[in-house]
Amino acid sequence: MQEGLAGAVYGAIDLIHGRLRQALTQLRLAAGIGADDHPREGNRHLMPAILFAEALFETGRWEPAEKLLNSVFPLGQNLGLPDQLIMAHCTLARIVESQGAHDRALET
Repeated sequence: MQEGLAGAVYGAIDLIHGRLRQALTQLRLAAGIGADDHPREGNRHLMPAILFAEALFETGRWEPAEKLLNSVFPLGQNLGLPDQLIMAHCTLARIVESQGAHDRALET
């Protein structure tokens, strides 16, 4: 398993191919996420964290995915990385829509 960017790429490939268990493992390591689905202190790898939140969403773990996205969102806004911000917004909107808050999903 790879850490950092390489792990994010391998995790993204696993996610695309529907290998959720492998994607979760790769992305957890790449993003520096602990067993409790929260980033370890001082470890903020934006791209793999957003992909990990997307994988959590796909496995039906909406609450930890939403918490993770909300915790890394300020970093994405400060860095101004458009692709990651779009992915985070889309995943948050999907989470909120899945919870039945249709109006809030449009605001996300």
